[in-house]
Amino acid sequence: MTAYAYSQNIFDKPHHYTYTPFDGMEFLKSYFSARQLCIQILSDSEKKNRILDRVKVQPSLDYEQAHNWLDSVRCTKEVPLADILKNLYSALIFENPRSEMDRKQFLDVFLKKYEVFKQLYAFYNGLTLRKIGAEPAALSCYIYLSMLCIISYVKCGSLKYLNCALKINDRLCGTIQQCKSDLSAPLLLSALQLETQEICSLMRKKGL
Repeated sequence: MTAYAYSQNIFDKPHHYTYTPFDGMEFLKSYFSARQLCIQILSDSEKKNRILDRVKVQPSLDYEQAHNWLDSVRCTKEVPLADILKNLYSALIFENPRSEMDRKQFLDVFLKKYEVFKQLYAFYNGLTLRKIGAEPAALSCYIYLSMLCIISYVKCGSLKYLNCALKINDRLCGTIQQCKSDLSAPLLLSALQLETQEICSLMRKKGL
């Protein structure tokens, strides 16, 4: 079986996926094998509850508090990216009338930043969402962004979210031993499980 090359990324030399060839079922088999290895590394010995049920207990705020925080951040000159993504996660995990607005104002912006620059930073201006300084974002920020993309794909079906999640998770799987010790590791486990489920669903739709 062909090795899945994309999870061999390191953060200072990301893959740019330019004109990436599709190598058929062998490629898909190698993808699932690589992801399953990472899932096994992250998994506890006990079986967990259903994935989405486990994800829903993660937010520390209810979505109203999170929405209000996201509204207030526009008046803040310097905001930690970790705070933005954690509040966005709390705002989006339960679909509500303001989800689409928050998704467009925040998630779509950081998704585009990742797709263009392949890099996230620790601090951003609350109004413009432009980076402040050059301090790189923590691993947990990439984990949260991955889960936000997966959740958004499940809820609204736009492939741009799944596509971005796949790229982020490739990089995270390339540093899985480091991710394993991160406090956000359970979230990454859920993201990888949801990602592979959605890829399986797409394959069934395509008759693969």
